[in-house]
Amino acid sequence: MKRRLLNLRVWGLPLVLLMVVTQVLGCAEPAAGPQETEEPPETPVETEAIVWRFHMPWDEERLDGQSMIRWANSVTERSEGRLEVVVYPSGALGHKDADLLRVMGANVIESGIICLSYISRDAPLINALFPQHGARSRQSIEALIPISQSILTDEFAKWYIRLLAPSPMGTCNIILISKKPCDSIEALKDQKIRAWSKEQVETFKTLGLVAEVLPQGDLYMALKTGVFDGAFMAGDAVITQSQYEVTDYFSILCPYNSFGAITCSEAAWQALPSDLQDIVSQCSEDYVQSRLDTLYDCPDEAYFQQMEDLGMIALPPWPEADYDTFLAANRQWWKDALLATGGDAATYYEEILVALDK
Repeated sequence: MKRRLLNLRVWGLPLVLLMVVTQVLGCAEPAAGPQETEEPPETPVETEAIVWRFHMPWDEERLDGQSMIRWANSVTERSEGRLEVVVYPSGALGHKDADLLRVMGANVIESGIICLSYISRDAPLINALFPQHGARSRQSIEALIPISQSILTDEFAKWYIRLLAPSPMGTCNIILISKKPCDSIEALKDQKIRAWSKEQVETFKTLGLVAEVLPQGDLYMALKTGVFDGAFMAGDAVITQSQYEVTDYFSILCPYNSFGAITCSEAAWQALPSDLQDIVSQCSEDYVQSRLDTLYDCPDEAYFQQMEDLGMIALPPWPEADYDTFLAANRQWWKDALLATGGDAATYYEEILVALDK
């Protein structure tokens, strides 16, 4: 009896505790299953900006350089930075203008301004489309803008390049700067003149004159050392490149009829989402309209005054007979050069000729 009581005393307390724990556990609520929790709001993924490098042969101070920068900035701003167009002035990307069709067509660079006068090797038809000295007025250039848009769209497409906007040059006149007075054909007989295109060289040759193509960057020293006696120039370039330091005279030769083209590679274009394509197209349309709106706001007089203030002497305009002779020689070269390219050249010639005589 005592042993049984002892056993109860020994085992009783643990048994009671075990019964209590069992009871508690038995009455406990079953474990809850997996709970649905609210997902934290997704953080918007920031897409990296698309960057287009833009080739430009001019420096930022040139009138046409400034217009390129405005176009590029308008694309960047309207796209809110999703497409950033970065302008590289003065050929800073390292590509020659003569190579630009090949470079851009292969998408080595995404965009740039192509000067038609620099691409005669690869695209003689495009190069010969518009005679640089063949227009009689700014009305001619106004008439040429829609024609250039249509033709250049088709011709650049052959190089896998998309035309975004034709761009007539901002200055109104081509001038001749020289070390001695050169205001007639006769006065140029013993002079060697710097040209920027084959067209100018061939026109001068027809008139028994001597001209040679030289890049702008080499011109200052060539004039200073006497390699050249004068040069074809645009008024703003005389100021920005300090040509007034190495020449003494200037005369107005003829209206400036040169065209450039704002372009991009077709590959770069196709890589854009449709809304960015729309923005680029709208900015380009606005650019063309702005050029039309300001076509007659000629800045040349201000440049000419600056040149005089800097010590250059303004010569009288060329005699009308000399200008007509020069124009006729240029027109003949243009006709022969354009028609020699074949294809659609004859059709283009007739369209452009009508515009030139306005």
